[in-house]
Amino acid sequence: MKNQSQPNALQGRLLTNQWGNWTVSALCLTWSLLCAGCSSEPPPTPTPVPNPTTEKKEPESKVPAGRKIKLADLQLPDLGDAVGPLDGGLITVRGPKGWFRASRSSDYLIKFQNNDNSPLPAVIVTASEETNAEDLTPNNLQAFCEILQAKLDCEGSPTPLVENVGQITGDNFTAAYYTKLGRIKGLVFNRMMIVMVKNGREYTIEYRNVDATAREFEPYAFAVAKGIEFHTP
Repeated sequence: MKNQSQPNALQGRLLTNQWGNWTVSALCLTWSLLCAGCSSEPPPTPTPVPNPTTEKKEPESKVPAGRKIKLADLQLPDLGDAVGPLDGGLITVRGPKGWFRASRSSDYLIKFQNNDNSPLPAVIVTASEETNAEDLTPNNLQAFCEILQAKLDCEGSPTPLVENVGQITGDNFTAAYYTKLGRIKGLVFNRMMIVMVKNGREYTIEYRNVDATAREFEPYAFAVAKGIEFHTP
């Protein structure tokens, strides 16, 4: 009897061991799958391919950026006699020496022409209505230029910009400027607008000339702008 029971006991132990091994193996496999699922990185997001038929590129601006003009680097021409005070006694202006003073008009404070018989080149000084803007200084010039550029971009113009807003600086002189096209009776010309703010007033020194000689006479407009004397209101 003892000999017959020994094989049965041995078989039971083998079955128990096999079952235990299978259980451990199954648990190990399950744990491995769970760990693999937790540690695996998500699949990369596919990069969308642009569709040329639906996506349009914004047109690049062809208007050149404004320059940073330093008057110390230029040779400014001499100015003539003082005219004024103008704008209610707030400014005195000097025109380029040898230029002619145009007849008075409500469109401007004063206008100078290189030739009495030709409207171009010309330098014209105007003033806006009183504003709350601070006087232009080197500290706020960049911000003023950005605001002015945004205003021009939003407003648009029947005469497009030739040059975006730039800066003009010198000894005790700070101004912004931009250039656009002008047209009078079929004549197309450049209009450089030099903008200064003083005593709550915005002054524009407009330089007009045909494109072929526009840069040649620029220093005359710079000289007029720099030569303006401001008086305490």
